[in-house]
Amino acid sequence: MNVLHCRTNFPKTSETFVANQVTGLLEHGHHVPVVSYFPPDPILDQHRGYDLENLVRYSVKTPTKTEGLRKLLRAARNDPTIRSAIASLRNKDDFIRLLNRIAIRSLDSSPDLVHLHFGSKLEWWLDIPEISTIPLVLSFYGYDASRNLFRKPERYQHAFKQASVVTGLSDHMIGILHDAGCPAEKLFKQPIGVDTVAQEPLVPTREVQQPLNLLSICRLVPKKGIRYAIEAVSELSEEYDICYRIGGNGDQRDELEELAKAHGVTDSVEFLGWLSPEELTTEMAHCHAFMQPSVIGPDGDMEGTPTVILQAQAAGKPVISTYHAGIPEIVPDNAGILVPERDSAALASAIHQFHSKKSHWDSMSVAARRYVENNHSIPKITENLERVYSIAISQMP
Repeated sequence: MNVLHCRTNFPKTSETFVANQVTGLLEHGHHVPVVSYFPPDPILDQHRGYDLENLVRYSVKTPTKTEGLRKLLRAARNDPTIRSAIASLRNKDDFIRLLNRIAIRSLDSSPDLVHLHFGSKLEWWLDIPEISTIPLVLSFYGYDASRNLFRKPERYQHAFKQASVVTGLSDHMIGILHDAGCPAEKLFKQPIGVDTVAQEPLVPTREVQQPLNLLSICRLVPKKGIRYAIEAVSELSEEYDICYRIGGNGDQRDELEELAKAHGVTDSVEFLGWLSPEELTTEMAHCHAFMQPSVIGPDGDMEGTPTVILQAQAAGKPVISTYHAGIPEIVPDNAGILVPERDSAALASAIHQFHSKKSHWDSMSVAARRYVENNHSIPKITENLERVYSIAISQMP
């Protein structure tokens, strides 16, 4: 099967799940061209060997107006179709869509199916003539099925009509998309995949006087709920030794560091900043549990099914998290502890419960790893994706 993947930025370090879909399809023998508007992030080690650099057609080398104009003028010299399209440009979205169209026209062959990732920049991809009559799979992942969708639900109706299949990461997300107007018969669940071969179980050392090591890896923004984790640690810091390490940067970092100071837990809470893949692996190896206390953000932003939770479970880490969005669907009862959103007291109780049941840690670790192997390995999600593609193609007249 020849499947064209469209994304504004590919590969993107924070979206390994999209690259995992591409590499999984390549492993199954499919032809998988990619068109991306923005230039790539560095390719991760797990994706080396797939020649991703040569799979991708970039709409521009650098996403600037000058570079875009140069590309349009070069294409227009020899292509009357592009010259005609330039005359009808009305705004920036039309401009970028035409650049994407030029990249699509440069492909070696016409795809059997188009897979558009994220619903955030639909106007850059929909209604491109060369692919408008080809079966379309439209996939939602998180903020595009919450904050963006709630703000302007009407802008998605055209996409729902054009798509042969619309996918969401969880039953929770499928419900949101249905409520927003997507027909039920078009909706299918497509889970995130993680590389369970590259990510082996990581067992921390356990010493009698060792602190309880907790880890969070995320952007420091309101929906990640890190403030509630800091408050929970402060409630327990006098009972026993806790080391809570937070990887990542974001707009809330200064505020969260001040919160840790205000609660007197700067000795227990450490901000690590951005972590390389190697540093992330080291931190994951040392932690006893992974903590992700996600909440609905003040702007309505929500998670999908956080990739980092699945990565932590693949590493054999029990998870302490919240009943938020699709998280309850990916954290089995025997592999983690969930609490209500925005409840630091409940989160402290969950940490205490985990700490007091050290005899259960090994079984929780095994259950976490087994769950991901059985439901989110790249071969599993690739098989599901192939079924979705077959359905999309079968629904075309």
